[in-house]
Amino acid sequence: MSSTEICAVGLAVTLILALVRGWNPAFDVPMKLATAILFVSLLLSLASPLFTYLRRLMETTAAKPYAEILLRALGVAVLTEVAGGICRECKEGTVGGFVEMAGRLEILILCLPLMEEILESVRGLLSL
Repeated sequence: MSSTEICAVGLAVTLILALVRGWNPAFDVPMKLATAILFVSLLLSLASPLFTYLRRLMETTAAKPYAEILLRALGVAVLTEVAGGICRECKEGTVGGFVEMAGRLEILILCLPLMEEILESVRGLLSL
């Protein structure tokens, strides 16, 4: 699915959400959650060639540990951004902020081995 088609789906869903909100506001949150799930699946299918390319690149280079950390951090960032956005859209900005903060903390924890390697390299260079 191309980005043009995703934009068309987004506009159509926005129109449907506006109509449903006018008819019965109780369906607003479940419809938004369903929409979020739909768009995450669309974006994952759109990004599938990227993941395939990165997987092939990781298997053929020595940067595999670094790429794995990068991809995991990217996944955490996207997931927490989407979840935080949904929370904010449902008028729960505080919860959304905590979700995004938890994601940042997890990314920091994921990067600790990488930071340790960088510091070891710096130590090695300074001891020369």
